Amino acid sequence: GQSVRSGDVYARYSASQFIILLPAANYENCTAISSRIIKSFQAYRPKLNVSVSCMLDELDPLMFE
Repeated sequence: GQSVRSGDVYARYSASQFIILLPAANYENCTAISSRIIKSFQAYRPKLNVSVSCMLDELDPLMFE
């Protein structure tokens, strides 16, 4: 299964950290995607400690005019 949505953007932030931008995500989207990411890592590497942090912010629509 896919952990992120097709319009999401992800990149390596540092050696052990990644960042995922979730356009138009709300709290429910963020928690569901976080849960899928954690489950994917646990299935791949069961002994790996994984944590996910979410920060929600709204963009100003005027930025895109």
